[in-house]
Amino acid sequence: MRLCIFWLFFVLCVPLDVWGQFTIMGQDRPDIEWRQIKTDKFRIVYDKNFEDEAQRAAALLDYTLTLTGNTLNQSHRRLKILIHNHTAVPNGFVTLAPARMEWYSTPPQDMYGQDWFEQLVIHEGRHWAQINRLQVGKVRLFRYVFGEIGWSVGVAQAHPWFLEGDAVVTETALSASGRGRLPSFEMGFRAIQLTYHRPYPFRKSVFGAYDVYVPNHYELGYLMVAYNRLKYGPELWENVLEEIGQNPFPAPFNIGLKRQTGLNREKLYKETFRALDSMWTEKEKGLKYNYFSVTIPLLPNSYTAYRSPQRYGDKIVAIKNGLDDAPQIILFDPSVNRENILVRTGIVPSDRITLRNGIIYYDEFQSHVRWGNEVYSVIKAYHISSGRLVVLTQKSRYFAPAPSPSGQRLVVVENDTRGQNYLTLLDASNGKVLQRYPTPGNAAVQLPSWAPDENNIVCTMADTAGKSLIVLNTAEGTWRTILTVKNHDLSYPVFARQYIIFRATYSGIDNIYALDTANNKVYQLTSARFGAFDPCVDTSANKLFYCNYDVRGYEVVNVPLNRLTWLPLEEVKNVSLNLADALQQQEPVKFDRSSISYKQYESRPYRRWQHAINIHSWIPFYIYVPKNSLQSPRLFPGYQILSQNLLSTLVITGGQGYYNKNLYNQLEINYLTHFPVLQAGIQQGDTVQRIHLQNNDNINLREKEFKFYSGISLPLNFSSGSGIFTVMPSFTYEHTNAYYRAYNLIKQGQNTLYVTFNMTGYRRLAPRDFVPRIGLIWDAVLTHPLTGQSYFATQFTTRASIFLPGLMNHHAFNFIVAYENQTNKPNLYSTRLDPPRGYVAIWDSLKPYLKSVQQYSVDYYLPVSYHGFTALRVIYFKLFAGSVFFSTAITREYQSQRQIYQTNYYSAAGYQLFTDFHLFFFPVTFRLGYNYSLQLGKDKVMIEPYLRINYSF
Repeated sequence: MRLCIFWLFFVLCVPLDVWGQFTIMGQDRPDIEWRQIKTDKFRIVYDKNFEDEAQRAAALLDYTLTLTGNTLNQSHRRLKILIHNHTAVPNGFVTLAPARMEWYSTPPQDMYGQDWFEQLVIHEGRHWAQINRLQVGKVRLFRYVFGEIGWSVGVAQAHPWFLEGDAVVTETALSASGRGRLPSFEMGFRAIQLTYHRPYPFRKSVFGAYDVYVPNHYELGYLMVAYNRLKYGPELWENVLEEIGQNPFPAPFNIGLKRQTGLNREKLYKETFRALDSMWTEKEKGLKYNYFSVTIPLLPNSYTAYRSPQRYGDKIVAIKNGLDDAPQIILFDPSVNRENILVRTGIVPSDRITLRNGIIYYDEFQSHVRWGNEVYSVIKAYHISSGRLVVLTQKSRYFAPAPSPSGQRLVVVENDTRGQNYLTLLDASNGKVLQRYPTPGNAAVQLPSWAPDENNIVCTMADTAGKSLIVLNTAEGTWRTILTVKNHDLSYPVFARQYIIFRATYSGIDNIYALDTANNKVYQLTSARFGAFDPCVDTSANKLFYCNYDVRGYEVVNVPLNRLTWLPLEEVKNVSLNLADALQQQEPVKFDRSSISYKQYESRPYRRWQHAINIHSWIPFYIYVPKNSLQSPRLFPGYQILSQNLLSTLVITGGQGYYNKNLYNQLEINYLTHFPVLQAGIQQGDTVQRIHLQNNDNINLREKEFKFYSGISLPLNFSSGSGIFTVMPSFTYEHTNAYYRAYNLIKQGQNTLYVTFNMTGYRRLAPRDFVPRIGLIWDAVLTHPLTGQSYFATQFTTRASIFLPGLMNHHAFNFIVAYENQTNKPNLYSTRLDPPRGYVAIWDSLKPYLKSVQQYSVDYYLPVSYHGFTALRVIYFKLFAGSVFFSTAITREYQSQRQIYQTNYYSAAGYQLFTDFHLFFFPVTFRLGYNYSLQLGKDKVMIEPYLRINYSF
């Protein structure tokens, strides 16, 4: 139990972003009229304009939630589901504290042959089954004692790679689709194994690395869970979850694996990839790979992805990103082997650019300035010759723009807030809508491309039948299906003379294929070892350009059309491991659309006030966090109650604690429904403050401190493209019952106004960047007394941190300027500025006497090593870096003995070294470092260590 309490305190005090636990993911706009469908299995809450799709979701949930827990021997338990239909970001998650499932309704542009809602209900439904399977033994006890936070202790012991891998296995095994059937989903690990014939160290595969590219935990988890489920049976993972639930400490996942397999997780990992290596090696025997010439080569010491190549004269335009690079569009000149950055982008949801008449078109996510669950996808046009970037659409939900052959029109994929799907034609000069074409059966479509006749448009369609190539005749408004596959994926179609060129997975490896529109025959054009993607046909040069994958990334290559394979589809050899089909045989009941009962469910208004209070956790101890104070949080005996409503618009915490014969009380309410965030709270418990009073002053020494505060803040997000830019002003009023002496009078009651301002702006970081290369962070705090102004000072503090590029990649200068001043009053506030390096030990003793502080510093940051390695079997080091610095602080200090202010200087020069590491399998990053400082003028060396958690610049 003592270990459990430590873990609970840890997860409460550390933001576990990896899990999505104890976090607010954002709010929806307040004018949405919410409705609900309530059954014995679930409650769906949704926008009233989404009624038709919500009814469809209810039918899917009603049927599917009885299937997703079968191989865990877990029956369904009722849950709440919130659907967000005002965001263009496709996503879904299940979380605790409070327990809920959330769907983001827009289908992705890389969707395989599965309806998006079917994908969500199977994958997220499996997560719900996993979480409930943990509710046995001690985890069930913790659930009763601590609420959902106690439940999450078990979830935290089940590794993210397992939870996601098992969910991918389920989406694959229950259906005829799923990511497990995609060759690209295992391509990263397959390339590593067939290149080196040994896996990366286990912790490197789990936590990632900066020295090499490591596939994500979904891909790792799928291979680990799928292979071992087939080897040991589906009960393997059920029993591991049972072990975690029964005995969640100290290492139940490992213990469960050993009991089932005789191997711990690391040995199981090695055995798994040793077996996969043999299977992949056997499958590639006899394969012949096609000839190609490299157009954009890859560097040997870094992972780089060049995607979506487009011809621009004799040059290539492509999207580039990698370990060293944040997303950007580049222009590559093969004649001189040189590339130039054209434009740095944000997140491009389609992962595709198109080019016509010297203009590059692409889609990009654009956040709403306030509502986190309202994200747009806008269309941008970059003019290569002038360098002009034009935002063609505002607050739109358009994806994958493609210009017509004349360049006068754009076709885009559109998904509106009612869940309706279209191919939409826009005026390429101004983004105005010309025509909308509803898709067949409201199916999701992806990546459209024009025919040379400027009349027909080809795209892919994902629906209940699988994946199809379909053609829209814009003159007649008719659709025609020309190719459908059920267990394979099709993507990225483009016209080339009489052919439609596309990527497909027929061979068990992603390759480029051609459909002859004259006879509907399909030919394999490339035979890549690991994968071929993003075809671009230059008919004038008679060449096919595409992206070829290996362990170094995606390189752009080309092949003359007459040297392509042109292998008829019926002769294509499938070298897939066929794990998916074997997994499907283990499911007692398959997902069967014909068994879904589509009916009209009763729909009622969802009234916010009726669901405002949602107590999800209660903790048998009390965390005292002094408001508007520099004191550290303290842990007392007591209790704390946590409430958060489903819409994440009302968060309430309250509790009581007992310490040193004092009863502490605390209540805080955060209201996030409207544009400004409102906060109010009370604290009571410490002995009332007596500021500059004598022991013989006649006051009640037993009186307890009472503090009331209320505030308003405005969190704004102006991020756009490659720039992250947020602003948050806030105003807080605080009243305390403190006593203080004003001349010869003793007064009670201190009222203070706190005004804060934060502005953060920087350019998106590459994975290897640990500080911005261009950025500004500015903070300001004004503390102003509303009463006792003759006694209490007004304090103003500001700090600006400026980042500029260093001499090499991932190097950066950091200039910091800080200033603080207080009015000349008897009571000064403690400084809010961090201590200057080299003087940490004495800073606390100076804080009450500092009337003014000026700080200036410059750091030069540089990486030392990106090599990741494991030490002592439990520590995984990921990064070593540091800086050289010079800093100085100029202070005006009150000398109490002489009753004067004196100017002092605190200057130092030195260096800092730090490392980012993971301890055990905690899903957080620790930063351990030290400052080596030489105090200038004193020739004294100070070494100051520090430890931080999930540290950001």
